[in-house]
Amino acid sequence: MLGIGMRRGETLALHWSDVHLMDCKLFVRWTLAAVNNGKLHLGQPKTPASRAWISLSPRVMTALHRQAAIQMAAHSGGRLEGQPTDSYNQP
Repeated sequence: MLGIGMRRGETLALHWSDVHLMDCKLFVRWTLAAVNNGKLHLGQPKTPASRAWISLSPRVMTALHRQAAIQMAAHSGGRLEGQPTDSYNQP
């Protein structure tokens, strides 16, 4: 969040399928919001301009590569999870 200027809800809703490590960029496709102070809602950003590609700095790329390695080691099959879970309400 600090390295790329994304909003909190956009960062929390980021999926590995939105991160393109080979291209050094990611796509903001979702935002996560609390509705009625309790239920989480996964939806599209408020404005079309918010759905955008963001270039990633070398420092952010290093952090994402490190996190990807940690997550792949923790999951059987060594793959990254990138799809929304059933606990979210999808539009």
